[in-house]
Amino acid sequence: MLVSALSSPHPRPGESSILNALFAAGLDQLHLRKPQQEARVTKNILDGIDPAYHNRIVLHDHFTLLRQYRLKGLHYRRSLLREGWLTDAARAGFRWKHRPSWTSASCFSLEQLEKAPKRIDHLWLSPAFTPISDPDAGRGFSAKRLEAVLGHLDRPVHAYGGIDAQTVLEARALGFTGIVLQGSLWKSKEPVKVLRSILTVLEKRLPAKPEPMLGHARTA
Repeated sequence: MLVSALSSPHPRPGESSILNALFAAGLDQLHLRKPQQEARVTKNILDGIDPAYHNRIVLHDHFTLLRQYRLKGLHYRRSLLREGWLTDAARAGFRWKHRPSWTSASCFSLEQLEKAPKRIDHLWLSPAFTPISDPDAGRGFSAKRLEAVLGHLDRPVHAYGGIDAQTVLEARALGFTGIVLQGSLWKSKEPVKVLRSILTVLEKRLPAKPEPMLGHARTA
């Protein structure tokens, strides 16, 4: 199961050091997103991350940094999920220009998940569970319907929203290929400890079984 983290939307003191520590503790992949921040903010963070981890980083904006730092890939903005030849051409242009080895996009309904453009390699579904940052939002999908949809899709789907040590097992049981951590990490004063607790749950309580090769995905 691929374990990813989405960065805090706001700059944090010592952020690069925290991200290095998360990678060292077993994080598979980082999604770097700093909405409404200048490119130099993202660049400064990347400068502080060990280059050995750069090929495990996916950008959500400032895509010109992708090749400069030899990063893994990009996460499409919501506007690039619209139907029509214009967005088809835009996605093709992004692939040609940036040559990512990974592309992903967020979906916010099961209908979006089923209709997502085929040339996007990985999909996120949000909120998979009640968001940690917004407990009043509730959970958007019934487990029965979600399991049925995940069972027939031809692409990996990653659970985003409400992922912690209590929900990670259910995410795996429902058929998600990966999980994306955000609120559980950044609302804690010890994000590395939170990650380790989730990895411990995966390693101790999930049976080992073959999985598709997804970069640094774990098999337990």
